[in-house]
Amino acid sequence: MTHFRDADLARWRESGPGDDADTRLIVAHVSECAECAARFAAMVREHSFDAPAITLPPAAREGRSRWMWVALPVAAAALIALAVPLMRGRQAAAPPALRGLVVHALTPSGDVGRDGQFSWSSGVAASRYRIDVSGPSGALYTMDASQSGVAFPGALVDRLQSGVEYSWSVTALDAEGRELTSSERRTFTLRTR
Repeated sequence: MTHFRDADLARWRESGPGDDADTRLIVAHVSECAECAARFAAMVREHSFDAPAITLPPAAREGRSRWMWVALPVAAAALIALAVPLMRGRQAAAPPALRGLVVHALTPSGDVGRDGQFSWSSGVAASRYRIDVSGPSGALYTMDASQSGVAFPGALVDRLQSGVEYSWSVTALDAEGRELTSSERRTFTLRTR
């Protein structure tokens, strides 16, 4: 599988929502590729993307259309002054919406220690997430979390045995507790001390 470069993901992040062919290609790939989704999510959390360079059109570089460069900032400020109050009111009343279609389980995976943590990337605007852990004999532990990066709870660690393969998945839930989407199942084994 070919992955996107960080520069491509940063450019997509900076360009905002759109409906061109490039955007559809990136959205399709990130919704299926846990690696690119995780890199993009980290980029958004850390704000590690570069701001795009601003290029002036030839008319502005040559000194023509100066009125446009005065009118544009004034028009933008007026638009923001009108739009922000409207957006705030709409956001407060709107229920959680899907920004994407998938949740990817990231860690634990493979051989892990007792100090492991559950992490995932999500394109879903969820109120909370449910983590389900299973062992060889079926369901072992279930817990809810508000965000990715949850340390193994003591009650779970007490049930885990070294060398036994366990699996887990994460499910995005809305405010009423309804399932929005679930991740793939990941497997892990608790390493011997």
